[in-house]
Amino acid sequence: KTIGAVLVLSSATAIGSLLALQVKEREYWLKDMKMSLFLLAGELEYHQMPLPEAMRITGVKHSGRMSEFFQNTGRELEKKDGNSLRAIWKEQAERIFKNAPLAKEQKEEFSELGQYFMEADKATRRSSLEFYFSRLEEDIVRLREKGADKAYLCRMLGMLGGIFLLTLVL
Repeated sequence: KTIGAVLVLSSATAIGSLLALQVKEREYWLKDMKMSLFLLAGELEYHQMPLPEAMRITGVKHSGRMSEFFQNTGRELEKKDGNSLRAIWKEQAERIFKNAPLAKEQKEEFSELGQYFMEADKATRRSSLEFYFSRLEEDIVRLREKGADKAYLCRMLGMLGGIFLLTLVL
């Protein structure tokens, strides 16, 4: 009985800890998105690189969660097989965000961002990116403020859930 009780309590606590890690992981994803887009904007704005090359270089320079997205998108754009940037961007975003712990709105906003790179002039692209950066920063700040409390709550609920199960069984 003692071993079973320890296993139930530790597994319930582990589940709560995993949920807490997911909250922190969401913040890391948002920071990574912001940094990689910032690098892409720099490559396009200051180095005047063509978009496919800028995407690939961004993927190489920033070896975070979004690296694969930018490298694959850059390669697909270089193939020039008739797909628009918007379609390629959206497809790659859906693929990379499939298991990401982001909110649906955050995934959709990033997926829609691709339309501003090819179809807009520099001023529109810059203002769109600045607006998106501010949105990302708001989300990051909100997660920082509420994320610690939410993570603590997840861990405690996991542990209390385990204790509750123990009281039901014993």
